[in-house]
Amino acid sequence: MNTRLLGGIVLVALVAGLGLSKQKLYQHHEESTASDQDVLQSVLYEHFFRWIEIQDPIDIKTKTGLGEEDMSVLRILAQECRSEIDIVDERAKPVIDELRTRAAKAKRKEDLPQPPKLLEQLQHDRNAIALRQRDTLRRALGNQKFERVNEFAKKVVKIEIIMSPEK
Repeated sequence: MNTRLLGGIVLVALVAGLGLSKQKLYQHHEESTASDQDVLQSVLYEHFFRWIEIQDPIDIKTKTGLGEEDMSVLRILAQECRSEIDIVDERAKPVIDELRTRAAKAKRKEDLPQPPKLLEQLQHDRNAIALRQRDTLRRALGNQKFERVNEFAKKVVKIEIIMSPEK
């Protein structure tokens, strides 16, 4: 997993009125690895599934061409994804709080604490949940319907990658 890319997620906001989710990812290198693509896909599907939960199913059905049964599967997977990620987030919260407390005490940039390995593992778990639910959706819908939903997801969740110089 490319932790430089993970560390670069700086903004997740629902754009009012548009119902779009916008992510900005800062990436240090131009080359994209398989794990970078997994990270991007996990961000895409985590936010797409969260978006699905708050939208009108009729509107989604119209825009994706899914039937009732497929919509039901999509909404169930969205709920499961959120529930599983919420559990991981609860495990990560005290670790993050401790890291913030230690960082606030740092007098110089060089004194900032390094994130513990547990936090990296929890991020990996979080990404794996979204990817697993995406793959379950692909199997449930079949490739043709999944590709329609995938294209729709890319329109709904915008991901911007901003290159920053390597340090």
